[in-house]
Amino acid sequence: MNTRLKKVVFLGFVIIIIISCISLCIYFQPKPLIKDIHSCAISRIAYKGTEITDEAAHKNVLQVLIRYKSRASFEQMHSYPIENAVVEIDGTDNSKPFHIVLGKNNFKYEHAGGFIRKIIYGDRLLEDLEKILVKL
Repeated sequence: MNTRLKKVVFLGFVIIIIISCISLCIYFQPKPLIKDIHSCAISRIAYKGTEITDEAAHKNVLQVLIRYKSRASFEQMHSYPIENAVVEIDGTDNSKPFHIVLGKNNFKYEHAGGFIRKIIYGDRLLEDLEKILVKL
């Protein structure tokens, strides 16, 4: 192989590595739990096993969720049991389903076989939600 071809191949590998690193950085960058209150709808809230049907509580929960972020993880949903969940929230955000589980582990996922997003300051989010839900 001549030196010019070696340089082109090397440059190609460098570009692939740079693009891969940028993609990983974007993937693991913290993102809001919900993007927009107006395009988000909560279909179910369970607090310590009890269903919360109060529409005002659903709106208050959205006001809290908008302030928190999550970070991507390579862990899959089936790794985390939800039996001990204190709060479970199901809903849609821009027509995409989401599920939030708070308790011993705090995470968000889109479907059971997928990867989870760990909630940043999940314990604080749980405390904030309990202040709303304990009153009901």
